Amino acid sequence: MSTFTRKDVKRLLLACVCIFVLMFGLRLIYGYLYVGAGNYEGGGSRGMFEFGQSQKNYASASYKMKKDIAVSKNAAPVIVPNAPPPPPGASQKYEKIARVETKTSDYSQDEAKVYQLIDSSASVIQYENKTGNPGSREMQLLIGVVPEKFDSFYQAVQRIGVVVVREVTKTDKTNEYSKLNAQKVSLEKSLASLNELKKQPGKIEDFISLHKKIYETETELQNLGVELGSFDSVNEFCTVQLYLYESKKAATHTIHFTTRLVRALEWTIKYYAIFIVSVAATLIASIILLQMIIIVRRLMNTPPKS
Repeated sequence: MSTFTRKDVKRLLLACVCIFVLMFGLRLIYGYLYVGAGNYEGGGSRGMFEFGQSQKNYASASYKMKKDIAVSKNAAPVIVPNAPPPPPGASQKYEKIARVETKTSDYSQDEAKVYQLIDSSASVIQYENKTGNPGSREMQLLIGVVPEKFDSFYQAVQRIGVVVVREVTKTDKTNEYSKLNAQKVSLEKSLASLNELKKQPGKIEDFISLHKKIYETETELQNLGVELGSFDSVNEFCTVQLYLYESKKAATHTIHFTTRLVRALEWTIKYYAIFIVSVAATLIASIILLQMIIIVRRLMNTPPKS
């Protein structure tokens, strides 16, 4: 069996050093090209718009009623006596919500753009939440936008940062508004009847129970008034939910070069040691297996004793 010479040992050591330097260089480059899971990345992992929408915004729209009348050429018009005139138009109550999730590598500048857009469109911030340090900042805004400026606001906000998610949902609230009005009329009639009962003679217990019922009815009317107040023309807004967060690129710039060197060196030492141990264990196992094969072959080739 041949033995290792001094030249072979030098070559082996040089190969080990080259492997170490190669692993260190690749790890250092990897740190610049990719931010690991330990660094912050907003949006996808947390889900979109976790904040609650405490403010409800509703808007109104008028539209003309279309009449489909099929009249033959020779047919005379049909006149219905005492028929009410057709309504000139109908009003629709609706809720319109735009959700925009956007990331940015220049958080401070884009944050200023958002506030500038809100001011220029005369919109209202109804909810605001800011969290995180430089490199991992995020902002959640609930914005009430005038219905006439909703489309232009929605388009303008998409030009800030890089849009990740965007959607618009419109829900008709006309039936809900009608039911609330009907409920209000019913409660007002009940309250008027209860107040009339106060003028009638009766027992003290009955008056106490009557006052309690009046108080409960008035409370329901007040709560109902708050709900209907959201449908007032003065309070008409559409909602924009905006989620702005710093991207991976911004977080990457905050890591100092010395920190990258230390991290790359730690990683290289760890996995280089694992590599050397694995190679050594493989060589030892191979040598042992080879010796066992040689021994088995010798035993098979040995002639039996007579």
